[in-house]
Order: sequence, then structure tokens, then C-alpha cells
Amino acid sequence: RASHQNFIGGLVAGLLFYFLVQRQPTLEGLAKTPSLPFLLVASGGILAVFVVVSTSYVIIKIPAVYSALLLSSAQILMSLAIDTIFFDKFSLPLLIGAILMLLGMAGNLVSDRKPTL
Repeated sequence: RASHQNFIGGLVAGLLFYFLVQRQPTLEGLAKTPSLPFLLVASGGILAVFVVVSTSYVIIKIPAVYSALLLSSAQILMSLAIDTIFFDKFSLPLLIGAILMLLGMAGNLVSDRKPTL
């Protein structure tokens, strides 16, 4: 039920925002977008849909701490991938930070699963 409300709320808010702000037809406005690769423009929407759908189903099944860490580290890794692929800028500190977050979460998960005596 919560995921349906999430989708409906997002759809209504998105449509309201579109009709209030949009001054040109979408394809005409997209054609005037200055020198951005189409894959970069389209991938943002595709990734947003993936994040919303996956979080609607996964968030209710895992603890809040793990979901926050997963979303944060995934966002860091995706920004690192986009920067590397499209702008040829690689950041080793971002990669190390995301890996440390995932390792910390994995360590916490292992310690949570240990049987207590």
C-alpha cells in the first residue's frame, strides 16, 4: 500500500510540476539542450525510476541503517561512474569512501548474524 501511495504521489507532483513549469514541448526543449550527451540525459530518468521502484520494495525488508548506507554508497558509486565515463574525472577518495561504507555495512551485517550465547 505504501509503494502505491509513493507512486501516485510522485506522479501527481510530477504532473503538476510539469504543467506549471513547462513552456515548450518536451522534444523541442530536449533538442535545445546544449551539448549534453543523450545517454547522460536519459540515464538520469532511468536511474531515478530504478531507485524509486527498488526502494519501494527493498526498504521495507531491510533495516533503516542498511537502506541508508546502501542508497548513499550506490549514489556515490554512480556519481563516480558518471564522472569517469562522461567527464574523464576519476576520484579515488570517493571510491575508497564508498568501499569503506560497504565494508562497514557488511561487517555490521556479519556481527548481527552471529548467534549470541
